[in-house]
Amino acid sequence: MAQSRQLAAIMFTDIVGYTAFMEQDEKRALDLLKKNLSIHHSVINELNGRLIKELGDGILASFSTVSDALNAAIKIQHLCNATNEFKLRISIHQGEVLFENGDIFGDAVNVASRIQSLGVPGSILFSKKVTDELKNKTEFQTISIGSFEFKNIHEPIEVFALANEGFPVPKRSRIENKPTEENSNQKRNVLIGFSIILFVASVLFVYKMFLSNNDTTEVVDKSIAVLPFVNMSNDPEQEYFSDGMTDQIITNLAKLKVLDVIGRTSMMHYKGSLKTLPEIAKELNNVSYILEGSIQKSGNRIKINAQLIRSKDGFHRWAEVYDRDLTDIFAVQDELSAKIAQALLGELQSDQKALIKTDQPANVEAYEYYLKGIHFHFDLFARNTTMEDFLLAEQMFLKAISFDPAYASAYGALADLYDTRGNDPAYRKSWNLRDSVVRIGYKINPKSAYVLLSLGLTYSKRLNPNLDSAYYYFRDAYKIDSDNPIINSSFGATLIEMGLFEKAEPLLKKALLLDPLNRLAREGMAKVQFSLGDIASSEENYKKLLEIDKDNLWAQATLALISFFYRGDLDETKKWYQTLLKTNSENYHTKAVGSWLLAKEGKKEDALKMFRSIPTYSILNMKKEAIQVIDSNTGIDTNSFYFSYLNMKNDKAFDFVRSEPEFQVILLHAKKIYEERLAKYGHMFE
Repeated sequence: MAQSRQLAAIMFTDIVGYTAFMEQDEKRALDLLKKNLSIHHSVINELNGRLIKELGDGILASFSTVSDALNAAIKIQHLCNATNEFKLRISIHQGEVLFENGDIFGDAVNVASRIQSLGVPGSILFSKKVTDELKNKTEFQTISIGSFEFKNIHEPIEVFALANEGFPVPKRSRIENKPTEENSNQKRNVLIGFSIILFVASVLFVYKMFLSNNDTTEVVDKSIAVLPFVNMSNDPEQEYFSDGMTDQIITNLAKLKVLDVIGRTSMMHYKGSLKTLPEIAKELNNVSYILEGSIQKSGNRIKINAQLIRSKDGFHRWAEVYDRDLTDIFAVQDELSAKIAQALLGELQSDQKALIKTDQPANVEAYEYYLKGIHFHFDLFARNTTMEDFLLAEQMFLKAISFDPAYASAYGALADLYDTRGNDPAYRKSWNLRDSVVRIGYKINPKSAYVLLSLGLTYSKRLNPNLDSAYYYFRDAYKIDSDNPIINSSFGATLIEMGLFEKAEPLLKKALLLDPLNRLAREGMAKVQFSLGDIASSEENYKKLLEIDKDNLWAQATLALISFFYRGDLDETKKWYQTLLKTNSENYHTKAVGSWLLAKEGKKEDALKMFRSIPTYSILNMKKEAIQVIDSNTGIDTNSFYFSYLNMKNDKAFDFVRSEPEFQVILLHAKKIYEERLAKYGHMFE
């Protein structure tokens, strides 16, 4: 059992009048409890504290310094007062305590709890030990309210109150008449108050352990989201390290197939978010558990604070603090991953413990540069970048490789980096290096799912893609890591281009289950539903896609098409066209929709000059021209999902040529290609 003795500042808080809230409106009382916990959790984490446990409506936390504890108490009071729904009493005491398996013991805990009972709504009380630590901190105004004797405390304790503006100071006359003598009524109140807290805690413990069916739910639903670790270092450039910790914990946990782990793409949307845990859980498919934490890196030391929280009620399932040398980072990641898994699954088997270990490079230096590269690489997706930004990310991966030439993941990451800007001529030289880079990674470790994914992307994203080769590399990556949302979404996107929509659908469903904010998966699912004729679901997913990628031109254009061809709503189509113009007036999606509107107005020449497409030909009833385009785009080597069999069969834009003999011949040819591909590639899930 892990034990450590430390000098700590202990903070107790409780909601004033909570029993009355429960009697009046139980649902509202529980809502207040969740709101209170959310406020505490945010502030305690921000100030590098540690939330130890909940005791009914009370919360016990610890801090390494008195200043942190008092600043946390002040901020918590301000936030709670701002709700206009409930008030708190807060107490702080400093002393030596014993930390053991996420709990805390010692006289300091008892003293803090006794002091709290003397408070009034909105007050912050603390012991003389705390006041002594604040002597040189003029921002804190304190006042003594007297000395008190408490049961099981050997000496009288002098109690002080924060007297800053806005914080009430309890009147001595209302507490006791003789400050240096024990007041029997006060003694009774303290004892009763603490007994109530202990009673409530005991009832909750018994309920959770024996009476509730929550554990049954937890056994069935083992979904978890890892929030981006907060960088608590003074240096903002250390952000890469906290992001790397987040990514590695997600990767390790995802190796356990019995856990549903939300992917990194979705989780990075919540970096710096002010949303509450229940709000985040709801957006992530009602995920059952959320891990949040912070990391502080200073020189060769790292301090990691992590807490596993049940999202539906804020219950702290597990918490731990690590203070180690940087060279222990891999051991810390493995231990952290194992403890989280054990908290959800119970005792792990030896093969499970071996599975969730970090894929380690030869040394920490290689790992640090790899993390820096990943940090800059993902940042490329979030903003407009320059060649300097691109080269910075490239430099980090190359340095990682220089420290460990056998680091397969670094080669895979470098290949992905080259791919992100490959369609831009300015980056084409680097893009041409992608094949050789990823093949080096493949030679080093042909069993790396990351490297196989990169190979699949290499073949799927060429100017002239080889989807057959892409398929096999994605398939091999999927066999190794079937719960990786990026593998699922990338594999699904390739199957869409092959016209195998039914085979893409389960991959995309899994990707969205594990990564709800994954843009590629959301767009892929919308394409699949549209091509299979489920227009309502497709429309819903395109709108969800715009919530996370507001400038997605494909989504805007498809929603315009649905408005025009499926609803006959010209006004809505025009609104989507205006949106497209604002996003990118020169893009072909924008010009395509503009040509429909011109064609609808009878401006044939203007429409054809702006853009030629099947929908434009449909509006103008230009069957011959349309059939020529369809024929030239339907073949085994074209790989255009728009002209694939199922899409042409279901898309209303093709209705105007559907009865034409030439189109029927083309459709039969497309059907043959579809059936051949289905026979060749359709058995991967069987």
